[in-house]
Amino acid sequence: MSNETPKNGSGKYQLLPPLSTEERDTLRRLIAADGVRVPIEVDENGDILDGHNREAIARELGVPCPRVVVRLPTETHKQAYAIKANLGRRQLSPEQVEAVRETQRDLAIRLNNEGLPQAKIGEILGVDQRTVGRWMAQSIESNGSIRHVPNASVDLRLKLPPALHPTILQRAQAGETHAAIAADLKVTPRRVGQVIAKHRRKDEKRASRVQAVRTAEHAPLVVQMDAMEFLEQEVEAGSVDLLLTDPPYMTDVLDIASFTHEWVPLAMSRLKDSGRAYIFTGAYPQELYAYLDVLLAQERFTLANVLVWTYRNTLGPAPANDYKQNWQACFYLRGPEAPPLDCEKMTEQFSVQDVNAPDARTGLRDHTWEKPEELAKRFIRHSTHAGDMVLDPFAGTGTFLAAAAEMGRVGFGSEIAENMLAFCEARGVEVRRAE
Repeated sequence: MSNETPKNGSGKYQLLPPLSTEERDTLRRLIAADGVRVPIEVDENGDILDGHNREAIARELGVPCPRVVVRLPTETHKQAYAIKANLGRRQLSPEQVEAVRETQRDLAIRLNNEGLPQAKIGEILGVDQRTVGRWMAQSIESNGSIRHVPNASVDLRLKLPPALHPTILQRAQAGETHAAIAADLKVTPRRVGQVIAKHRRKDEKRASRVQAVRTAEHAPLVVQMDAMEFLEQEVEAGSVDLLLTDPPYMTDVLDIASFTHEWVPLAMSRLKDSGRAYIFTGAYPQELYAYLDVLLAQERFTLANVLVWTYRNTLGPAPANDYKQNWQACFYLRGPEAPPLDCEKMTEQFSVQDVNAPDARTGLRDHTWEKPEELAKRFIRHSTHAGDMVLDPFAGTGTFLAAAAEMGRVGFGSEIAENMLAFCEARGVEVRRAE
């Protein structure tokens, strides 16, 4: 085993879809804190079988990356090992899992053509023998023999890298056929068609949502201002029906206690006695303490619940010594004259809100910790009526303001960052920039 950072290895065995942004950020933080604790595995030629992401991040950080050589007899065995080593620790969508299974099926046929028994094939692939038997049965041709799958004919690229998507779309728009594009990329035309169809669906979905926001009865507005200045200068005391916001987390501010004591009391003073507040935070103990300290100190509003937003689709590598966080907190407060919650579904009134995070693979997402539109609309529906004002002094990409407009509410907020304002505009939110 070597403790030197390995040279850039081939990606020929990088057969699973790339890590999501959240997964990669989590892995990077772990490696920055503890180094590479699990060696990467390479074949006798130095090609990485397991650990492409660890190796790439270690090189970025300039930290040692131990490696160990795994000797396997054939290319088929190496490909099977690369999938088996990674599959159990990744969170994949059902479509991605099916693509992996499709590849494993072809690998199973190749191993069968090498004369291996089904029990051994299952062991190599990490599946049970009955699954291998079913794959063999599905692959029997009309003459009763198992179809032959040569190495060169198997499309092991389970997902075309996102970096290639713009090129594929441009070539398709220029009139090139799927077959011509696929030939250059050495994939099947079906893979190219999937990329094009996926982006077409996303474009149509985004256009529909933007149109709904722009044509809403109450156009949402975000002002380019610091949150404190915005609350002091643009929002009247006692004028707001709902405070729905996702402020910067403790990882993004110098002193979380000072930050919360600065903005929270001012924002709460802008609420009506009949109003409510939902304040999202991370799950860090210090951050929870800071918000509890300031929210429990005020007496006008009741801190009724610490809601939990949990998600199952953005899990990355687990920490070595701690538990993996797959939730965030949301402090829920109600005013002394707040009417009953408007919850038609009892399950929506549970203190744990189980909603997937926005996923760029299957929907729309502009920012790393953007909140789900479904969750935003749920809270807006529970606590406001048509024409009510929804305030977000940390508007970010405009998720909450756009959702408010779609539901007939008045969305009003602030955001200082120019790149976030561009996302707001792309969602159909009106932006008033600083002069």
